[in-house]
Amino acid sequence: MDIQSLRREIHSLKMQGLASATLASRLHDLVHAFMLHPSLAQLMPELQSKGLYQRYRLSDPRDDFHIILVAWAPGQTSPIHDHHDIIGAVATLQGQVIETRFRRDISMGPLCKLEPTAQYELSPLSVSQILPGKEMQLHQMTNAGQQWAATLHVYLERLEQFQIYRPWVKPWYMVRPQTLWFDEDTQYSEPYNQVVATLPFGNAKGEREVSRL
Repeated sequence: MDIQSLRREIHSLKMQGLASATLASRLHDLVHAFMLHPSLAQLMPELQSKGLYQRYRLSDPRDDFHIILVAWAPGQTSPIHDHHDIIGAVATLQGQVIETRFRRDISMGPLCKLEPTAQYELSPLSVSQILPGKEMQLHQMTNAGQQWAATLHVYLERLEQFQIYRPWVKPWYMVRPQTLWFDEDTQYSEPYNQVVATLPFGNAKGEREVSRL
């Protein structure tokens, strides 16, 4: 499945009026099929970034959903963040990425308490679902390896605004609004033409839970 087929399938999926869990399951399958396309054998890990990591929009800017490629330098970690209650899927294309899930507990104005609930090692070609709800929205992702990593993020709505959670006075976190940015808006009809390196995928081991926190 190439990028154009994925876009068509997502448009069709959104028109079916399915329940959230079914939507997430169908999206999981679509993302996995897309990850097997030969064009994803080349990624963009060495371009300059204006943020913590590098984001490239692969979907058409006119789409009412987002398909995003993220490249991570060794050791890079995202802030803890939510997804504005949007259904989505995150897949590892290259490297070993650690995903830590959190549950939002007590809130007091711009402050809240977070409780880590699980940690997963997302190996190449594995897919992690994002669903509305306390324990399926907040996470933090880390490239724990010594090489560049790459992940694919697909959201069934446009993720333009979300919230990040910065450590404050323990155990409190400061909640801050964030606007999604991109290092580059690729031409959706040819999203892989500006790659600068070829990275091996490894094998499809799937998602492995490494600890309950």
